[in-house]
Amino acid sequence: MKVAALALFGDAGRTGDVYRELLSRCGPHAVDLFKQCQDGAHAAGARITDPHRFVDAVETMAQKVRRPEVAA
Repeated sequence: MKVAALALFGDAGRTGDVYRELLSRCGPHAVDLFKQCQDGAHAAGARITDPHRFVDAVETMAQKVRRPEVAA
């Protein structure tokens, strides 16, 4: 969450604003997608049924975060 806050706001302390900002920039599925990414970073991993679709969705979200004018 701290890395996401730093990327989104330039302030690692704004973790409480991350989900709201992802929702605003990337749409209703962004928070779930972000949580899946977080889960995948842990030993238990994430349950991803369609890895190709998952990677495409993460790529789209990353582009919207990098360039907010692309946000839907």
